[in-house]
Amino acid sequence: MKRRSPGFVTLTLLFLLLTGSLGAVAADVPVVLQLSDPAFSASERSEILAGAEAVKRILSEGHPVSSSRLVAQGWIDRDFVLFAAGSLQSLGYETVIVEGVGESGVNQLWILVGIALSDRTAWVPVEAVPSNVGSRRLGRIPWTGASGTPFTPMYLAFDRVIELAPNAAPTASFIATGNIVVDERTSLHSHANDPDGKIIAYVWSIDGEEAAVKTTAIYNHVFIGLGDRDVTLVVIDNRGARGTFTKTLEVLTEEEASCGCH
Repeated sequence: MKRRSPGFVTLTLLFLLLTGSLGAVAADVPVVLQLSDPAFSASERSEILAGAEAVKRILSEGHPVSSSRLVAQGWIDRDFVLFAAGSLQSLGYETVIVEGVGESGVNQLWILVGIALSDRTAWVPVEAVPSNVGSRRLGRIPWTGASGTPFTPMYLAFDRVIELAPNAAPTASFIATGNIVVDERTSLHSHANDPDGKIIAYVWSIDGEEAAVKTTAIYNHVFIGLGDRDVTLVVIDNRGARGTFTKTLEVLTEEEASCGCH
């Protein structure tokens, strides 16, 4: 049997290693295509555009607190990207964070959002870096013009996918300090906890209607009218995960509260 040279064996092993590695990576790395790409049928283009419009609406709803307040707390571009990606995930979207060279020539992170088609996933890029620190917007889809125009070309290619540890959702709970008296201020104290991050917003709702968004754990409220009130607290962490807690509180007259019978 003919003996192979050491150089041939080395090159063969190197080729197998490279092709095996590239194959493994390619299976996990999203491919971003323009909406006009011939790989998409007309019906798929309609699905992708509808999905992108839904994502756009979510991005426009924005952060629970203004970006300027988060910047004041030390947030940088990466924090906004992680929060936007996690917020979309909490609503059921598949997201991938990638890194590449931005328009300014320096590396930046952005998000790829999956739009589920019948047999595959189409990817829509999202730039999550806030353009105006006074806004609450989560980010934008980088169309070159109006919705449905080509994506800005730089968002089609990237250098690497950013791997993150799973994010544990926060847990929410709260207590009221003493009896709740009608037309008097009541303090509600959150006992929420985030095991691997920080809670950035406390969203309070009463009987299904949003009452306040706070950045601290205490909410003061005056209850109008007697009877039961369903109070819900939603806490949001720095990666967009949410925890929810609802409790029914009884609003009493001053006499009922002072009699000690409640």
